[in-house]
Amino acid sequence: MIISRTSFRLKFGQARPAVAIWKEIMDAAHGNQTARPMRLLTDLSGPNYTLVTEVHLRGFTDLGPTSHVWMTHPRIRELYPEFVKMCESSESQLYHVEHSVNGAPEPGHIVEQMGFRLKFGQAKAACAVWKRVLDVSKSGHYPMRMYTDITGPSYSLYVEMSYRSMMEYGPHQHFWLTNDQLREAYQEFVPLSDSSERTLFTLVHQV
Repeated sequence: MIISRTSFRLKFGQARPAVAIWKEIMDAAHGNQTARPMRLLTDLSGPNYTLVTEVHLRGFTDLGPTSHVWMTHPRIRELYPEFVKMCESSESQLYHVEHSVNGAPEPGHIVEQMGFRLKFGQAKAACAVWKRVLDVSKSGHYPMRMYTDITGPSYSLYVEMSYRSMMEYGPHQHFWLTNDQLREAYQEFVPLSDSSERTLFTLVHQV
């Protein structure tokens, strides 16, 4: 699967109306027979007034039909100019999903995203370690997925974990810190990476 993701930096105070417009845009797009699954996230940490949209594509052949819907759907063409007034900037990237376990999160869930900048040439080895980590961790029943860059900074690897609420965040961190298999695997991964960044989002809508 390919993730087509766009991150928007909203103008101050515009989060609520921007989310409302995007919910309507996504619902309108989903009514088309060529529509692909989409989700909408907002910042819980990191830069404030960040809104993230994702379209989940089966492959590159979905890009054309999906773009056609967004450019020609009459309701979307009405709504998007209203959103533009609320937005300061945006950035789009494509990612390849390498592995996922335990399905997908639901609206209201907290999505933890860990981004790693890998050492040059270490993507294959890093993915192998994280695939093992996700398979060991799936007994916790939390949706998790790993994906890598198609566009943007090369040798980027992302791992996402989802929780029903922040009440589950602490116990899950404890599991990661105390499980011997996970600690061992993570020590294998450390030499393959140069840096990391953690961001929390709220999944506010999906179709």
